[in-house]
Amino acid sequence: MDTYTEKIEKRYNRIIVFFYCLAIASLPVSIALVESMAAFVIFLFFLKKVLLCRYESQGKRMPDILRIILASSYPKGHFLNKWIGLHVMSIFISVVFSQYPMISLIAFVGKFLEGYLLYFSFVDCVRTKSALRNCVGVFVVTACVMAIDGLFQYSLKWDLIRHLPLIEHRVSTTFRHANDFGAYLVTFIPMVFGLVVLPKRRSSSIREEWRLSRMEFGLPLKIILFVNLIFMLISLGLTFSRGSWMGFWISMLVFVVILRKYFVTVILISLVFVAAFLPLMMKYRDVSFTTDSVNLVRDYSKIDSHSEEFRKLSAVEQDRVRTSQTFQLGMGRTFFWEEAWEVIRKYPFFGSGLNTYSKLVNVYAHNCYLQMAGETGIIGLVFFLLLMGVLIGKSAQYCIKMPVNFYKVVLAGAIAGFVGFLSQSFFDTTLYSVQLGNLMWVMMGLMGAIPSVYAQSKAE
Repeated sequence: MDTYTEKIEKRYNRIIVFFYCLAIASLPVSIALVESMAAFVIFLFFLKKVLLCRYESQGKRMPDILRIILASSYPKGHFLNKWIGLHVMSIFISVVFSQYPMISLIAFVGKFLEGYLLYFSFVDCVRTKSALRNCVGVFVVTACVMAIDGLFQYSLKWDLIRHLPLIEHRVSTTFRHANDFGAYLVTFIPMVFGLVVLPKRRSSSIREEWRLSRMEFGLPLKIILFVNLIFMLISLGLTFSRGSWMGFWISMLVFVVILRKYFVTVILISLVFVAAFLPLMMKYRDVSFTTDSVNLVRDYSKIDSHSEEFRKLSAVEQDRVRTSQTFQLGMGRTFFWEEAWEVIRKYPFFGSGLNTYSKLVNVYAHNCYLQMAGETGIIGLVFFLLLMGVLIGKSAQYCIKMPVNFYKVVLAGAIAGFVGFLSQSFFDTTLYSVQLGNLMWVMMGLMGAIPSVYAQSKAE
């Protein structure tokens, strides 16, 4: 790499990582803000590639120029390149055979390719120890802030960031639903747990650790992380989201299997979690893990609008009292899944077309994989699952071979959180949320970037 190329890479990578950190921090807070930050990341990524291609193409013939442009469009030598290509091809075919071609084409360019560009830019730009440290730090701090906001929302009946009300006793903070907030927490709990149990070195100031980009933490930072881990677990419990709880248990199981230790600790945490929150969930939602639907029905017409009970209700619940509604506090998944199966039977191979499910069915499938099969066909679903399987499998193989250090626990936590996130998606529309959909691509980028950063640190 010559001086000019190195200069462009360093300058733009530093700026892109900065905007990536802003995107990570804004992801749970504002859809508009995270989309704006993602647009900045992609624009700067394209600009960097244009400058590099222009420089490398000087004095070259057209075939060589085309090869340079093609080589710059994906991470060189990355193990996911082939599988990403197959997945993109399968989705494009579903666009071609779509029942609503224009809708599918817009979704393909504006949503699907945007996600892959976020992944590519993360892998391409997060190359140094300090860049990885900054991104992981923003991930963890943001998740901890959201967990604290969840505790405030449960106590004060509204969250501190956007002043959204507590609905049906379920914590959702700035997300549109408690299930979404649960999926967000599940993604980061294993990573924070890993940083807490990472063997500590001599205690030093947090400022010194940050400045030197050290990859093990002293006692002060571990205490802060431990307290925030407790906050995250409490907020997860207060979502009363069965899918998120299942994702949490699966993610922690994956974490201990990769590291081959902490089994007893994780079992104890799970038992305390169930003992603390399962009775509350059955009280407020009248639901268990053996039933499909939420059985609790509340007749708001019997509540006096001038009573103390009315004043304690959220704004949404007060509106129900004013309109004298009898409200079912939840719905089962079976009905939604049956409708999704009907779409799959009608368009089995290539689906109805990307982003067209709502045109055929009035509600989401509440199962991302069934909805994905309905939109992109069984072929699209299979290639997506293969892509996820290769990413998780290769990352886990690499992680198992690493010595116990910062890189290992962060990669193990990212893998475990990602598996928990995908598991929760079996019960909800997680992948179709703008915020959580972007989170998926960023986590894929994190898992793809850690091995190369670790390899570079070893070389140094």
